[in-house]
Amino acid sequence: SKPIHSIQNVVVSSSLIVAMLTLVLPYNLSIRLVIAIAAIICSWGLGLGVFTWHRGLAAARYYTVAWAMLLISALVLVLSKVHILPSNVITENAIQAGTLLEAVLLSFAMAERINQERALRFNAQQQALQSQTQAREELELRVTERTQELEEANHKLLELSQTDQLTGIKNRGFLDLYLDKQIRRFAESQRSMTVLLIDADHFKPINDTHGHQVGDDCLQEIARRVENETRWPGDVAARYGGEEFCVILPDTGLAGANIVAERIRKSVAEAPVNTRIGPLNLSVSIGGYAAIPNTAQEPADFLSYADKALYAAKGNGRNQVQFFNASESQTDSALPHS
Repeated sequence: SKPIHSIQNVVVSSSLIVAMLTLVLPYNLSIRLVIAIAAIICSWGLGLGVFTWHRGLAAARYYTVAWAMLLISALVLVLSKVHILPSNVITENAIQAGTLLEAVLLSFAMAERINQERALRFNAQQQALQSQTQAREELELRVTERTQELEEANHKLLELSQTDQLTGIKNRGFLDLYLDKQIRRFAESQRSMTVLLIDADHFKPINDTHGHQVGDDCLQEIARRVENETRWPGDVAARYGGEEFCVILPDTGLAGANIVAERIRKSVAEAPVNTRIGPLNLSVSIGGYAAIPNTAQEPADFLSYADKALYAAKGNGRNQVQFFNASESQTDSALPHS
């Protein structure tokens, strides 16, 4: 504090003045001044040590005891000089013993101070390391969150790029990639798969008579019903183009595919489609191709065979299911709808 610094300056200044006076004053007077100023300095040091010790400074206990030893030894020496205490080896060397004890205790104080500084530096390093670790963890967390957000955004973009904007089901781009992947997969495992092509019957007159918005209503409802009837996780319904839809049925042979196709046909034909001008009766024709793929086949082969079966269904009166028989290369042996 400011008062302590002021007193400290007065003590130091007085010591310098006494030191200068000893150069010109007689020995008897000089020694008395030196003893007096030494007593003042020791008393000040002792009081300051007690004060700082009381304030919680651990090293101050060594400092206080050191000054107390020096003050006691000086007092013993003074008392021996004025013949209050006997003059002997102990009293004559008291100041040297006090100085030695002071030096030892001050070295302890210095070691204590060094240990405190070292502990403070260690704590500061630990805090800095902890702050750095916390900052790194927060950064990693933010990076993880941003990565997840980016992955989610990319997933949404991918979904949008693979979704038909009008009907909400998969689009032609996704269909081509998925069909190619499934053909290669089932060719390797020698398992059956089926492709269905679905076409809305008499759709052009609806557009011409009621407008494209009503036509869009019809396509959206047909897409919903088609997707509702594809119940297995691997089944995929997609918009093939215009009023045509495509369904891929993995692990499905001719008999199972015919059941699914009939289910789709009936779901459209048996309930009117709600549009903005009211309900309209619609039907669909379905052509399918069921086979175990071979490594030479391409998606176009399956689509071509299914399209030929669809053409046959249209030619035979619409609102029916036909399957192409590749071994006979014709649709005469296709299964008619029940």
